[in-house]
Amino acid sequence: RRGKLSEEEKEKAVAQQPDDPIFAVYADESGKTQEHLVVGSMWFPYAEELGSLTLAIQALKTRHGFKGELHFKEINASKLPFYNELARLVREMANTFSFKAVSVERRGVGNVDRALRDLYYVLLREGVKHEVESGRAVLPRKLQLLKDAEEPGSDKLLLEDLKDRMFAASANLFDGELKPDVFEVEDSALSEALQVADLFTSSISRRLNAASYRKQPKDELAEYFVEAVNLTSATTKDEVRGDVVYHLTL
Repeated sequence: RRGKLSEEEKEKAVAQQPDDPIFAVYADESGKTQEHLVVGSMWFPYAEELGSLTLAIQALKTRHGFKGELHFKEINASKLPFYNELARLVREMANTFSFKAVSVERRGVGNVDRALRDLYYVLLREGVKHEVESGRAVLPRKLQLLKDAEEPGSDKLLLEDLKDRMFAASANLFDGELKPDVFEVEDSALSEALQVADLFTSSISRRLNAASYRKQPKDELAEYFVEAVNLTSATTKDEVRGDVVYHLTL
């Protein structure tokens, strides 16, 4: 019996090991000039779930003759029925993915970019805990973050900082079983998941930042969307936890 494996045998053994599953997180931000900063996200614990959602949204767009990107800022009265149907589709499929958001008052925040970096970190740290504690996923697992492209320089700094902090969180909180992997920006035009993350994040921001209820299409969609994912109390509690939704107000 040989005591050591050859280099070729080692490489073969590593190649045959199954890859760790992945948390694929699609994130967006809102409220930079408003009363509350919000970072929201969609979490996919299995890649096939992302594919199913993408195909379902593309089919819905085709049925309605909807062209282009899903954008909260472009919602108007004529587009509202389509977006309401999209919210119902998301609700029906929400057992295969989850929504998570973290928000904080902007008052007293001296550096908005720094505050957003902290919100992204809290989102990832608490989001992993929520996935594990709710039984939706188990560790070990890789962590991937894709965020909507905002500002190239600021995005690079944010992602580098986040990845470093999540390596430390893995060692301190998750016994090294969380493995930060790909952290990068993506053009939302190429990703239905980022587009839905925008709708979710913007809906929460609209609810948090509205001084009073306004009967406008964006307000109607915001209310409908958060109710669809069972986040009706998002503006009144410090923390809302459900199987497929999590919102933490700092």
